[in-house]
Amino acid sequence: VADVVGRDSVNVFSFTEGPSDAAQWTPAGEREPWQVGERPVLVATDFGVSLRSADVDIDPSWQQLAADCRQAGVPLMILNPWSPAHWPQRLGAYAELIHWSPTTTAAQVFNVIGSGHRIGR
Repeated sequence: VADVVGRDSVNVFSFTEGPSDAAQWTPAGEREPWQVGERPVLVATDFGVSLRSADVDIDPSWQQLAADCRQAGVPLMILNPWSPAHWPQRLGAYAELIHWSPTTTAAQVFNVIGSGHRIGR
């Protein structure tokens, strides 16, 4: 992503449990938690589970992430390696889930998000 939109336009945060734990480390070694801002949010995740059924509960912080992005008017795109049959149903309608595989192209992503989301501000 940074190679496409530029390194200055991308902040990378990581988490091991739910997205409420997302943080990055500053050059000074301080933990900086993620906060919703004005930039679109792109998450690459398997929701922390192996191949699963869509009726399995996900960490509640996923619903909070979607609600925070919706309230801020920030697009939320989630790349997920599982087929749509295994996507969580309790995430809500705001997040754009995109099947992520080695064959996924930028054009396919654009077709999924369409013109409904503004990629830049």
